[in-house]
Amino acid sequence: MSSSPKHAVYEQLARIGKALSTPARLEILELLAQAERSVDALARLTRRYKVSSLVILRRLLDANWLSRDAFEAAWAAERNAGAARMFEQ
Repeated sequence: MSSSPKHAVYEQLARIGKALSTPARLEILELLAQAERSVDALARLTRRYKVSSLVILRRLLDANWLSRDAFEAAWAAERNAGAARMFEQ
């Protein structure tokens, strides 16, 4: 595997293409552009499983279409919501 600058550009373009290759990923990107949202909220709004939404967020993060802070915020909001549900029971 080559480590040339050209190869690095090709790898990044491939990651971007993969990140934007499905309507679901584009929909989640649009929702995140509107407001910070939890994984649970994204799953509800897109009618997907939470794990699918989390995988999509990871793809967007890997392609630099989503910041680490935004990824962590979505995941933290999900953890906080889960903890709140535990105390409600």
